[in-house]
Amino acid sequence: MLGTNAVDTYNYDFGKTDYGITGALSQLATGYGQTSIGNPKTTWETDKILNVGFDASLFNHLDMTVEYYKKSISGLLFPVTLPSTTGAATAPTVNSGDVQNTGIDFSATYHDAIGKDFKFSIGATLTSYKNKITSLIGSGYFDLFGTSRTGAFVREAVGQPIGEFYGYQTAGIFQNAQQLASLPHSGTDIVGGYIYKDVNGDGKIDATDRTFIGNPNPDFTYGVNLNANYKAFDFTMVLYGSQGNKNFNYIKYWTDTYNSFPGGKNIELLTKSAVVSNAGTANATVTNPGATLQVATAATPPSTFYVEDGSFLKCRVAQIGYTLSPSILKAIGVSKLHFYFQVTNLFTITKYTGLDPELVPSANNLNQAGSATPQQSASSGVDWGAYPNNQKTFLLGVNLKF
Repeated sequence: MLGTNAVDTYNYDFGKTDYGITGALSQLATGYGQTSIGNPKTTWETDKILNVGFDASLFNHLDMTVEYYKKSISGLLFPVTLPSTTGAATAPTVNSGDVQNTGIDFSATYHDAIGKDFKFSIGATLTSYKNKITSLIGSGYFDLFGTSRTGAFVREAVGQPIGEFYGYQTAGIFQNAQQLASLPHSGTDIVGGYIYKDVNGDGKIDATDRTFIGNPNPDFTYGVNLNANYKAFDFTMVLYGSQGNKNFNYIKYWTDTYNSFPGGKNIELLTKSAVVSNAGTANATVTNPGATLQVATAATPPSTFYVEDGSFLKCRVAQIGYTLSPSILKAIGVSKLHFYFQVTNLFTITKYTGLDPELVPSANNLNQAGSATPQQSASSGVDWGAYPNNQKTFLLGVNLKF
């Protein structure tokens, strides 16, 4: 990446760089235009890692590992934002700042037996994780990840974690014209629309009232592995969870707001949106004060409306099996015959309203147009319409050894 990033690149594009050098449109010549702007000063990121930990085996039954780590990254690579006057060429990646990650990794496995027929093991892992941007070039922040419809809703800023969501804080719905007049508003707010918090206390709502509204990074992730054997039966279960992370549910722009395509609306938009009588007059009033969604005609900028708790617990695998006795198999020349029934993604426990709370940064996490830009595919915690990874599948299998 850094090899091509260092130089300006050019290419031809029919319809954009072809031109009539003689003045005759019938005699077009192939020209070249700049496709990317180089930055020869960009360097690789530099990592400094400190690890302190210990391993222990106790009582012949318990194995455990505890590790503290601190990782400092210098010269963090990000695409730079350039003014439109530089043209349509792709901006270079530059060394934008420094980041520090700290955390604790813990793992333990307990194994034992009850009698001669029942054996079991319980394994657990936990990883805490905190990151903080310690320096950035320029103003100390820059905005990322957005669309032409919403604008950017992630701000990278010194002192904040990577990828934190940035927008307005909602504080209810304007119930009547009197409340609208008495509370800070933007001048375009209406009865039935969201109340936005006046963060800077200047008595009005504008872009300066945006603030950090959610951290996509979890407080910790964890896992549990259960294994048991009773005579010829065996059982395995794998659990995985994430706690404390927030998701930006961009899909709600399409399903829960009016100012998008009319098809595919969430039924809640019809049943739980604010309904206003005498709209546009001094007597305007919300007729269903318990509404949780604003009036259907209002726009919804990036705000806590989109931010949801992304914590979850998943059962990745559950399997039960049975192994036939070797004495039975000996006569047919088989050394082992194991039958098993397996379910993947048996359950997911979460409060997230999207299809899958586990948003893996990849090209599978598509935006609304069906394709992901590099920034969108790398954005953690943003649900652009990800194909879910929690489909439940059933598998009946046989392991046979001769």
